[in-house]
Amino acid sequence: MRSWVTVFAILAALQGEVCAFPQEARSSNDDDLRLPSPPELSTISGQMHFGRPVLNASGCNPSCEIHTIDDIQMPTTTVNGQLVSCIVFRGVEKYYVEVHLANQSSQPQSITADFIRLEKAGYTVVRVNTLQAAQDVAATAHEDAGRAMTNMAPFVPIPPPAPKVPPTTIRANAWTYGNNTTISGTVSSTPTLVEQIGNAQAMVITGLMNRAAADRYYATQAQNNAFLNAESTQENSLAQLLMSTASELQSPILAPGETRVATSTFMCPVANRSPCRVVITVGGTPVTFSFSE
Repeated sequence: MRSWVTVFAILAALQGEVCAFPQEARSSNDDDLRLPSPPELSTISGQMHFGRPVLNASGCNPSCEIHTIDDIQMPTTTVNGQLVSCIVFRGVEKYYVEVHLANQSSQPQSITADFIRLEKAGYTVVRVNTLQAAQDVAATAHEDAGRAMTNMAPFVPIPPPAPKVPPTTIRANAWTYGNNTTISGTVSSTPTLVEQIGNAQAMVITGLMNRAAADRYYATQAQNNAFLNAESTQENSLAQLLMSTASELQSPILAPGETRVATSTFMCPVANRSPCRVVITVGGTPVTFSFSE
C-alpha cells in the first residue's frame, strides 16, 4: 500500500514540473517583450554657478525638459512658440535669476522690465536693482584682488641664536712703586672647539628650520592667492553678466528668431530656505518654474 502511495506522489510531482515549465517560459517571454517605460524628468541638483549654489529645480508649468546651457542644466519649457529656460542661484543675501529666451514664433513678443518675478509663499521678496547688485559684486571682486596682493608680504625668518660666549680670561701682572700700582696683562675670550661646533650646529639647524618654514609659508600663500584670484575672476564674470543682461535694460520687444539672456536680482528680508517659484511673462503668457533649496 505504501509503495502505491509513493508512485502516485512521484507522478504528481512530475506532472507539476511539466506544467510549471511552460508557465515559467511564458513569463520570461513576456518580460522580454515588455517595452521600457519612458524616462521621467529628473530633479536638477548639486550645481554651482559663479561659485554660488544653484537651487534645485523641481518642475515647471507647462511641463519642461532639461537643456544644458553654458555647462549648466536648466529646466526649459515652450509656450506659444517661446522657448524659456531658467535657473536661480543664491549668494549670502541675494537671489539671482537667469533667464534664457528664444522667440521661435513668427510674431514679435512684448516683455516688461519686471517680466521676471520671484515668489516665496509666506515671505516678502524684494526686487533689487540688478545694476546696483552688479556694482556690489564688482566691489567684492576688487576686495578679493586686494587681499591677494596683501598676501604677497615677504617671509620673515627666525633670527639665529646668540652664540655661546666663553668666560673671559684675564692674565695680568702688578707692580707697586711707592704709592702707585701698575697692572699689565692680556684679556681673552676664545671659544673652545666644542663651543665652536655647537655654535655652527645651531646656525645650520636655524637655517634648515627657516627654509622649511619659508616653503610652507609661500605654498600657503600661493594656495590662498589662487583661491582669491579665482573668487575675483568669478565675481568679475558675474558682475559683467548682471551689468550686460539686467532686466531693467531689456528691450520691450522680442523679435521673431531673437534669443536673449535676462537677469533679475531679489532679496528676502527674512532669511529662509523655503521653496520658491519664478514667474516669467512673455507676450502676456506666464510660465512658472519651481525650485527648492
